[in-house]
Amino acid sequence: MQQLAKEKYQSGVKWLTWSAVLAVVSVGGWLVYSSRFQESSQPVEVRLLTVEKDTLEEVINQSGTVELAEQQTLKAPADGTIESILVEVGDFVNAGKRLIVLRDPEAQTKLEDHQLQIQQQEIALTEAKSQVTAAQEKLKTAQEEVERLKNQDNRGSRTSIPAQKLAIAKQELNLTNLRADVTEAQEDLRVAQNKLATDEKLFAKGFIAENDLQSQKDAVRSAQAKLRSAQLQVSTALLELKEQNLALEKIESDLTKEIVEEESELAQAEASLQEAAAGLQTAQNQVRQNAIALKKLQLERQKIQQELQENVITAPVAGQVLDILVKKGAVVQQSNVLLVQGNPTEEKIKLQLSTLEASKVKAQQVARISIIGPNPESYTGRVEEISLLANIGSSDDSSNSSQAQVPAIIRLDSPTGNLIPGSQVSIEIVIEQAENVLALDTEAIQKDEEESFVWLVDEQGKVSKQPVTIGLEELTAVEIKSGLTEGSRVAVPTADSTLLPGIQVKTVDSEQLSVED
Repeated sequence: MQQLAKEKYQSGVKWLTWSAVLAVVSVGGWLVYSSRFQESSQPVEVRLLTVEKDTLEEVINQSGTVELAEQQTLKAPADGTIESILVEVGDFVNAGKRLIVLRDPEAQTKLEDHQLQIQQQEIALTEAKSQVTAAQEKLKTAQEEVERLKNQDNRGSRTSIPAQKLAIAKQELNLTNLRADVTEAQEDLRVAQNKLATDEKLFAKGFIAENDLQSQKDAVRSAQAKLRSAQLQVSTALLELKEQNLALEKIESDLTKEIVEEESELAQAEASLQEAAAGLQTAQNQVRQNAIALKKLQLERQKIQQELQENVITAPVAGQVLDILVKKGAVVQQSNVLLVQGNPTEEKIKLQLSTLEASKVKAQQVARISIIGPNPESYTGRVEEISLLANIGSSDDSSNSSQAQVPAIIRLDSPTGNLIPGSQVSIEIVIEQAENVLALDTEAIQKDEEESFVWLVDEQGKVSKQPVTIGLEELTAVEIKSGLTEGSRVAVPTADSTLLPGIQVKTVDSEQLSVED
């Protein structure tokens, strides 16, 4: 019974204890809520920004060295003494203009000696060429004579042989026909004589009339006459054939004599041709020898002239003399700087970019150039060239001694006449530009995890989170691509204030914002 009373007592104590704790927590929560409510009901001080349209740029700031177009430093080509200075600082010169002359009398004497030798060799070469011309004429005459003799086979004695042989062949054919006629006539005569013998026997026996016998006798006489005529024609044809063969033999004999004579003449002409060709070859060899000797002298003269020319410093391009570093009579050594020249019609800036900067820079991007100093005047230009190869900065530059640098060149749109070659200038390269876009100070942009937002102020002066899409970013401003409109008011909390959705705000130097604001 006592044990049961003790348990009930302990249970009551626990209940009272938890009730007390719950009461304390409730009172504390109410106090905190009351405090927060009173705090949130007070306007929070902020800076107020208005979204406006502006032009934003992403730029790279660098410094560079001024140079004129085609600016060059001219150096001494060899050891020597300054004989004359033909220009003054500030002179405008054309390409090839003589600027400075170094003295070298020994080379000048050597040049004159070679010039005399060249003149003598030119005379010898002219004479050798004349000999070649004469030899060529002689060779041409010999060639024409050889050709004339070779073409003599068209004479009548040569062309008549085929005709004579053709005539003989015709006569032989005719003789064959005539002999056939004789054979035929002999056969006719034999037949007629046989018939006459038969008729005589028949006449003797009284079987035929005398007239028939006489007719047959007449036929025999006619056959005999025909045979004699055919035999006469064969004899005549044989005589004609013999005469034609004799004529052919004479033609061939005459032709043989002509061929022998022509071959003799041709041999003499070919000998003359070979002699003329040998003479021409000799003359041509002499010309080649003289030409080689002349070329050798000319090359030696060219070498001497080049040596002398190297002692004459000429303007490599048209431009202005910027500086002269020697005086007349001064002794100089090879590679000593003599003069600096450049073209003032174009001004360029040489600069070094970091590899990160170089990856953003492209040809034809706009650049602004200004002289380093107070109230500098700004000039415009464009990126003309950017190297494809980076190099390591010199050890003299402690800040960039181990950082790779990329050379670049900017050309000004027009010459200024104010930039001094060799001086340092400030450069601002415009990488990207957005014109007439909504812009807002960078400090107004807030981050919530990966999302960007601003504290948008409504007409009642209360703030709310407004997500925004950011575009081009400057150092102090950013492009708002979406989420806000022109004229929107954005709150920027002060360092000791915190903003929550629905909080009333006021400007640092103004009363609470309201509709009337």
